Amino acid sequence: KDPEREGAENIHSGFKKLLSDINKPRSTYLLKSANRLYEEKTYPLLPKFLQLITSYYNAKPQAVNFKRAAEQVRAQINSWVENQTERKIQNLLPAGSLHSRTVLVLVNAIYFKGKWEKKFLEKNTSEMPFRISK
Repeated sequence: KDPEREGAENIHSGFKKLLSDINKPRSTYLLKSANRLYEEKTYPLLPKFLQLITSYYNAKPQAVNFKRAAEQVRAQINSWVENQTERKIQNLLPAGSLHSRTVLVLVNAIYFKGKWEKKFLEKNTSEMPFRISK
C-alpha cells in the first residue's frame, strides 16, 4: 500500500462529498458551485486526469483556442461565470488578462442566496469597493 496515494484519494473523495453536499437543493437557501477547466486545444490533457477532475470535482474541461482567440475565450469564460452566479459576477477577467501564450485557466464559481436569520436594515447598507489581497 502507498500511504501517499491513499491520502490523496481520501482528499479527492472528501472534496467529491463536499461538492455533492454543497450542491444539494435546500428549501432555506440556494448554494451551488461549479468548476471548469479551459485548456489550449493544442495541449490536450491526459485522459486519466480528465476522468479524475470530472469524477471528483465535476469540472467540465473545455478545449479552446487561446493561441488565436484569447479575447473570445475570455468573453466565453466571463459569460460562463456570469451564468453560474446568476449574473452576480460579471466580467471576472478584464480585457487583456488572457493572451496567446495562455495554456490553462481553472475557474471556480460559487453562488449563494439565502435568508438572514436576523434581518438588517437596508438603509444601513451602502455599496463599497470590494478589495482582495494578492
